[in-house]
Amino acid sequence: MTPAAATTSTPPSPHTTYVRFQSTIPHRNGGFTGVFGLANGLARDGRLSAEDHAWWRANNDELNEAYPDPSATHPETYNAELNPGAHAWFRASATHLIERAREYTGLLHRYGVPWAEVRTSHPGRIVYEDSVQVVAVAESPRPSHRPGQPSPLAEASNTGWDIDPETLRPRIVDREQFRLHLDGDELLPVLELLWGGSPRAALALVADHPVTLRTRALTADCLRDLHRHAEAVSIYDELFLETDGTPRATVMLQHRGKAHFAAHQWPQAAADFAQAAALRGHADPELLASSLHALRTALSRAGASHEE
Repeated sequence: MTPAAATTSTPPSPHTTYVRFQSTIPHRNGGFTGVFGLANGLARDGRLSAEDHAWWRANNDELNEAYPDPSATHPETYNAELNPGAHAWFRASATHLIERAREYTGLLHRYGVPWAEVRTSHPGRIVYEDSVQVVAVAESPRPSHRPGQPSPLAEASNTGWDIDPETLRPRIVDREQFRLHLDGDELLPVLELLWGGSPRAALALVADHPVTLRTRALTADCLRDLHRHAEAVSIYDELFLETDGTPRATVMLQHRGKAHFAAHQWPQAAADFAQAAALRGHADPELLASSLHALRTALSRAGASHEE
């Protein structure tokens, strides 16, 4: 069974100004089909009942008549070379359209199509806008992968650690190489304890360091590994709100998703991973691959739990 599971979304923040409903599964070009495209696909494939098809046709016609099509006046909006991966976002003020989109998610839910609600204050480089929507290209500057916010595809042979594909957590596989790789990092002892399987000792040690975004994130990861999942999620809620609109926000979403994942909260985890993937877009292949792997894993666990 394919769950329509990733329907739990990030709670709105005072800073959120854009909303999007989309697939949790990337299409062949790496992007995420929007809610209307997903519904159109059901109709095109002949999967809708006669009643649902009539509803879909009537609503599509009404929306097409009432609201502007960016491509009609700005043909370059979705040009793959000029604006790779461009996606449309509702303005949060367009509440009437957002509610209409939610009706489409009900259609998707009935046919087992997974979807996610994504919210952000910074959808990327805006290439089109009107009173109800913008079209934007994701911009996530490629960060230097600091320990505690690791590169998802790190080579164990070079760094001494990797990501466990089942738990989605970092793990040390070569302690000597790990220490060499992170030589000079003041948080190396904390990371060695945490990633080496001693979260209680790591939590005590990180408390001796100044409070920063990074040490707060590491504290949350320690709490996650101590099965104090609600506390970990709460810290990442705060960190996401503080960093929303910056590239760091996607890191906080990814790590909050891992806290949900550890708690077996599969829909919440999938929603966070889907949003992180959407915001990472095409700008960082490694980080995007990490979010997509996590998303697939969460959806797989959600499917298994539904079948039990």
